[in-house]
Amino acid sequence: MSMLLNYVKSFARNEEGQDLLEYALLVALIALIAIGAVGAAGGSVQTIFQSIADQQYPPYEFRGEVVTNPTTQWALPLLREGDVALNFGHWLGLRGLATLLPLAAGAALVVLATVRGRPRES
Repeated sequence: MSMLLNYVKSFARNEEGQDLLEYALLVALIALIAIGAVGAAGGSVQTIFQSIADQQYPPYEFRGEVVTNPTTQWALPLLREGDVALNFGHWLGLRGLATLLPLAAGAALVVLATVRGRPRES
């Protein structure tokens, strides 16, 4: 019995499990904040997701032509006109092709981080 009591006391004094508990509480707090933010924004978040869901696939016919190559006959003409799918640039207030600048900057940062992270061959 005293051996069991000693084991329980040593387990209670052990501080290794505290890190896991702290991380679990932190994750729970972040989840509650995220759920609260989405709940508070409610309608606007639904509008954003609905606008993304409403974006079209290439039509069968576009401007009087049957679409056989969606990239050159549909996507690029719309892109030239500034009709760009909803993205992060729109939320920054950019319009037209300028909305793609944050995407290009992020891609450039990823490439730079990848290139700089590689060990150099000698």
